[in-house]
Amino acid sequence: MSSKKGVYSINDKHYDLNIYYEYSYDVGDWMQPPTNDVDVYKVELNDEDITEFYFDYMSGLFEDQVYQFALQDH
Repeated sequence: MSSKKGVYSINDKHYDLNIYYEYSYDVGDWMQPPTNDVDVYKVELNDEDITEFYFDYMSGLFEDQVYQFALQDH
């Protein structure tokens, strides 16, 4: 299994949102299919840590966007 860290960023004139993630993947073999996973481990809004708030209220809004970005960035 391999992994890579990255950042999904949204930069607006009023705020900067940075979602830090770790993308893990395994190419698989003849017995195991390929797998991949994205785990968010830190979130900052204007350089303030809002990780707990993100998981409580915002993760559903950005989950697919972060996952797609991680796949493309891989």
